[in-house]
Amino acid sequence: MLINTEQTPVDHSTLTQTTFHFDPREHLGEVTVRLHLDRGGHKPSVEEALFAPFYQDASQRMLAVELISYKAAFVVKAEVLLKLARERGGADLEWEEWNAHTTEIQTRDTKFLWVSGPRVFCIFSTGGPNWGSWMDVHDFSSRELARRMETVTDSESRRLVPVGRPRSVVRHRLPWDALAISFLDGGHDSIVALMVNVSRSPI
Repeated sequence: MLINTEQTPVDHSTLTQTTFHFDPREHLGEVTVRLHLDRGGHKPSVEEALFAPFYQDASQRMLAVELISYKAAFVVKAEVLLKLARERGGADLEWEEWNAHTTEIQTRDTKFLWVSGPRVFCIFSTGGPNWGSWMDVHDFSSRELARRMETVTDSESRRLVPVGRPRSVVRHRLPWDALAISFLDGGHDSIVALMVNVSRSPI
């Protein structure tokens, strides 16, 4: 639910709120939901600065709604939700009316998830031959959108259209065990982790 603190009904009794519903069939029974969003400005890298000023730019900021039991997170641009809220203020939007703007990220083994500007970070552990701790970086920036544009010529003009989802995923192996982390957070180019090492007595 988005609450518009600037737009109020005629009687000025309550603030205008727009409700975004999930799929009642797919997500029925979901009781634990986490909202992840950028809590501050996003400082761009040198390459990103060529495309857009990310700092305080809603068009380049994402938010993720994590459905714990469903083991997935739905990522959407903050700008899209704000635009829908302005146009449909006070309405209830069913899943079919806004799901086309979302991208689903699987979070089955994810222990930590956070958002920084146009990126979503997921840290998880795996077993088997690829045992270890990993970090996936999902990039929804304008740079990625530009890389996925191609020129299409029709009868009237030439235009650029996106090819696939404007997102890339880069996986990094981490030098420590994610299960030993008690707290983790991050920003644009950094990660802060609080780890607990427990000594084990020989059996």
